[in-house]
Amino acid sequence: MPAAGLLLFSVVTYQSAPGYRSCYRYFWWSSTALDSDPLARKDWGHPRPQLGAEHCDQWDPGSILVRQGRVSQVLTLSAFPAFLLGWFIVDDFSIWGISQLTSFMIVMPLLIGAWFYLVGWLIERWTHKRAAATAIASSRTVG
Repeated sequence: MPAAGLLLFSVVTYQSAPGYRSCYRYFWWSSTALDSDPLARKDWGHPRPQLGAEHCDQWDPGSILVRQGRVSQVLTLSAFPAFLLGWFIVDDFSIWGISQLTSFMIVMPLLIGAWFYLVGWLIERWTHKRAAATAIASSRTVG
């Protein structure tokens, strides 16, 4: 299960990578804008004519509409507790000036792997108990 969760995370990250352009301040992971400079220490207002934007400071997360793909919807719904905890951690780190992109890419695979491991362990435990209960019930009816 953890491998499946990490594979889904890798697929969504790979699909998000081509959208990482314009001023390079924000990385759009699925439909979430991750700020690489949460305290705005750098001047992002330099022109980038090769990208078609007059000034990069005109682009902010509120002006861009990004829709989630199917893979990211499945991952977000199946690992919602991990994303919820991860968002609190990423947000807390950004208060200290740590890049949301960096903290997200470090924290989320760990949380997703742990969440899917827990879910897999619970499913395995439940099926094992159910199989044991069925075996006991069938042995009582036979004997």
